[in-house]
Amino acid sequence: MGLPLIYRLFACLGSFLLIGAAMANSVEPARLTILIAERMTAAGQPKPVDERRAEAIRLLGDEARLQFDIKAYPWRRAQRMAELGQGLLWGVSRTTKREAAMLLSRPIWDTHVWMVVRSGEAFSYHGLADLRGKTLSIMRGAQYGGEFEEQRGKLFKVEEESPSLESRLTMLVLKRVDVVLLADTRQDPHDMEQHLNLRYGHLGRWQIINRPMVKDPIHIGVARNAPISHYLGRINTALDRLHQRGTLAALMAKPPSKPPTPACADYLGRCTISPA
Repeated sequence: MGLPLIYRLFACLGSFLLIGAAMANSVEPARLTILIAERMTAAGQPKPVDERRAEAIRLLGDEARLQFDIKAYPWRRAQRMAELGQGLLWGVSRTTKREAAMLLSRPIWDTHVWMVVRSGEAFSYHGLADLRGKTLSIMRGAQYGGEFEEQRGKLFKVEEESPSLESRLTMLVLKRVDVVLLADTRQDPHDMEQHLNLRYGHLGRWQIINRPMVKDPIHIGVARNAPISHYLGRINTALDRLHQRGTLAALMAKPPSKPPTPACADYLGRCTISPA
């Protein structure tokens, strides 16, 4: 004797639900472009994405069930593309002007803006007034808050340079600038100084001023009216979970791999860098 019609209907409905769930689980995660600031060598060649940033983007994508295509551009161009809704912007500081154009995610992590000087030329730093009369090298398009922007050209001079740290350090060696501003996730000035002298010791010897000029949380930015802005909630939830588990903090605490070793010791950095 066959099952009553109502049972057969419920059985069919259950099958459809199971099939639907299986199909939902098999759907590929949404694919989004994530825009980052490019890094260049002194010869103008692009550098690969640094390990920590690439791993953080991968972890976030896995947690949010999103696939990120990483695209590196000059910082100003990346910002403009993000404002036009052409991708998410990684590494955004919170400013009034930026918030007018973009929605910002929860903080990813804190960056420290370190002040690099020639060895033996360190100075005490308590605030922007201590930069009076100095010439600062910054990456083209970088911003360090309202007070900094208000004082540039008045209290101190600013030279906007290429995204090549080698080129900016060479400017420091040649005394064309007094200070190089360098944003990095390292929290200890001695660690930062050791890294620079190990990685860029073929250019000169460096000191880090013992406190950062700025300690700034960075975010992911997305154009306010862009269709991709609806993914921000999912990204925020994923960031919350990664922070709660300490995943991003552990990534920041992990020592970076050994940097490439300079193949020569040319004063102006006219070297080729060979893998370690």
